[in-house]
Amino acid sequence: MEPYIGKRLLRRPWLSGLSLVLSGVLAFLLCFLSGYRQQQELRLQETRESFEIECVVTDLRGSKSSSLLLDGEYADFVLAEEGLAPYIRDLRLVKEFRYSYEPPTENTAGYDLLGVNCEAAIPAGAPGQESACVLLREDFFERDEDWVLVPERLYRELEGETLTVYVMDPAAYRPQYGGKKGLGEISFTVVGWVPGGGETLYCSYSTARRLMDSLSGKQTVDAISFHAAHNDELDALQRAAGRKFSRVQPNATSRISSIKPALTVYDEQYRATLAALEQNIARTGRLLPAIALLSLGAGFLICFLATRGEGKSYALMRTLGMTQGRMLGSVMLEQLLIPLLISAAVGAALGRPGPAAVSLGFHALGALAAAVKHVCVSPNAILRSQE
Repeated sequence: MEPYIGKRLLRRPWLSGLSLVLSGVLAFLLCFLSGYRQQQELRLQETRESFEIECVVTDLRGSKSSSLLLDGEYADFVLAEEGLAPYIRDLRLVKEFRYSYEPPTENTAGYDLLGVNCEAAIPAGAPGQESACVLLREDFFERDEDWVLVPERLYRELEGETLTVYVMDPAAYRPQYGGKKGLGEISFTVVGWVPGGGETLYCSYSTARRLMDSLSGKQTVDAISFHAAHNDELDALQRAAGRKFSRVQPNATSRISSIKPALTVYDEQYRATLAALEQNIARTGRLLPAIALLSLGAGFLICFLATRGEGKSYALMRTLGMTQGRMLGSVMLEQLLIPLLISAAVGAALGRPGPAAVSLGFHALGALAAAVKHVCVSPNAILRSQE
């Protein structure tokens, strides 16, 4: 029977074409959807591991994230192992001072001197700017020295010189923090610059802590922000933060909001992305079994149409000595030749041989069910049914 398989396929071109189209389309769908699901699972894993979730300390109403003048215990809590340290990364601390070139009076124009703990706490400046600052001392942020970063314009004027300014700590002028005079004259060594214009100076946060002790006698911090270290521990981060920080209360009174800080976790986009990816994965997970069942149904339908009118031929071949197993094998070879070729081509083209083989396997199961129905019957039964 095997030498005549090609002729039998050509004798029924419409059925061969149907087998080609159905097996090709279903193999393509199974390969495409399995690849899509794998991509979504990889994106889900990547999102959970690398999505940057910004966390910012604000006033209670969530309207201000700088010039907070918070007690230093909040910065200590964020830095402590028993506080938020295990849950955060990329911590950015900013302490705000005011400075002037002459002893300050009521008419003196003051400028900002910011104590920062890392380069990320310095505004990036112009779009495309490679770095927020240029350091001549790489240990600038770690050292407690009278070092300062100045605007690029000012650096050209002061290169190789020191910069003497009058520095004022605003904490000294708050009733709850009042103590020392809050003003001092300091000579800074210029050890780098910040690209762009402006008048803002930058010192290390370690230097800022020393200046606070000498100027106001009180440790304060004006801005705190960081990224979540482990996105799957967001709930643990928020529970730990709840020991020190409140949740944002937009309707809080101005008096309360000025002394009570809140922690805002910007995780809306992260959670929305997770939900969308998980929904796509679940939807694809429901489609894959449906496509496999369609492949099984297509195999059954095509084989049923091919074998339903062949009862006499099967009976004759059985009476001539062909075994039932050989006949079944010949029918299955005839039914699977086209699906095998098209599934292999689709799997190779999409780089998904596994799903293509699954599609072929379900097609074969359906064809086998139809073939057994018509082939595995005794010759006498077939002939009696034809009488």
